[in-house]
Amino acid sequence: MFCKREEVVRMCADMVRMQMALFYLGAGLWKINDAFLDARVSCASIYVASLVSYLPEQLVPHWINLVLTIAPHITIIGECGLGICLLLPSRGARRIGVSLSALLHYGIAITPHPNQVASFGVFCVTRLFFVMPEAWTTALQECLTLPASTAEYVARLGSVVLIAASTQLTSTPGVYIDWCIPVQTALCLLVARACLIDVQTKSHDEARSTTSTSIALRAGGVLLLLLTLSYAFVFQVLGLMDISATSPFSSIRQHGGTNHRFMPTSLLQQSQITSQLDKFGGGVVRVTACSSEYMNALYPANCTEELPPRVRQLLLRAGHIGQQFNPTVRQMLGPEIRADLPRWRRGSGVPFPAYTVPALQLRRMLAEARSTGERFTLEYEHLPGVVGDEAWRQTAVAAHVRVDVEKMQVRRCRVRRTASLLWTRCSPQELALLPAPEGPLMKIMLFFPYPIIRGLDVLPCMD
Repeated sequence: MFCKREEVVRMCADMVRMQMALFYLGAGLWKINDAFLDARVSCASIYVASLVSYLPEQLVPHWINLVLTIAPHITIIGECGLGICLLLPSRGARRIGVSLSALLHYGIAITPHPNQVASFGVFCVTRLFFVMPEAWTTALQECLTLPASTAEYVARLGSVVLIAASTQLTSTPGVYIDWCIPVQTALCLLVARACLIDVQTKSHDEARSTTSTSIALRAGGVLLLLLTLSYAFVFQVLGLMDISATSPFSSIRQHGGTNHRFMPTSLLQQSQITSQLDKFGGGVVRVTACSSEYMNALYPANCTEELPPRVRQLLLRAGHIGQQFNPTVRQMLGPEIRADLPRWRRGSGVPFPAYTVPALQLRRMLAEARSTGERFTLEYEHLPGVVGDEAWRQTAVAAHVRVDVEKMQVRRCRVRRTASLLWTRCSPQELALLPAPEGPLMKIMLFFPYPIIRGLDVLPCMD
């Protein structure tokens, strides 16, 4: 309708390439925060230790502790550099960007459970087709034709062997073969071949259409790029999003103040004007006790016991706390898989793992727990103000609240102010008595629970 069929890929190529570049730049930028850069807690150190755990003990280099310490900085440089390479006009730079992306996602794909996310790489790398579509098309055509020489036979046989062997890298419990891993292996081999073809192809300038339809498409592309820019850089600043694909494993703080080195977060929740609105008000609360099986399966989502023992050993040896939380997994994979994931249980002898959430998230989780029909109690504390440091997040209290839920209703709600010893009935505006928030924004305004680890002055690794 807007252009000829044979022009579709060319018309979309620059837009998709820039969208992916913004995605990688955002992923790198949001990691420039106190938690990710701290080698005691960084998710980057966990990923590197997980990959190193494949090596026999005698092959682990003696300088591995240094590698784990600088892993956060290398990750940020790599992701930001990847995005910059995709933005540059140089074909050579773009090839480097595509190669770095394939390497990054393959590492994530083969990382041992619980951090094996092979499907994410398939989602990303396939979109890099648009960076050099002619070379990718030629490489795909080669896959569909018979080899013409002995060298081509050997190369294809070797590729088949590598793809088949990669099926053994599945480490997710209950999954025999994660088929995204061999697919990702095949994609990486395809990337390597496409890059080689692109090197051998002479640069040529393509005629650009200047018709009105082409201008309309470009206008649509600009709009999509603005939406991508907002998703990657603006929503977090405003406080509209916490769980997102543009800040994976960054441990960026989205409530109670920012931990980023130079970017603010959650401005709508902190503004005197917008914080009066239903979806941005209520401040921050600290959950200190909960008997709901539903809520405890979701929050705070400590998955430390799923880390392979050797990985934890490598981390502890390097000064890392060796702990990790995965609330995104709990939210996205559904109750069937969530039922088998570790969580805190009553009677375990372990103290309840306290955590903080914004008011909006507390209302959401309470409504979800009530809908299950279970009977439970919940205790939480209002924090004074809306912004503070880690000491404030862990210890400051403005009021204590106790809630009893039975038959999908709050049967009892009591509050005690810090300066008082008396428990009184909650006002109708108490968070536990407010309905669950509704509206289109609730599709993206889903917030992490931030675990409280005594003695630790930064957020732990979480995603």
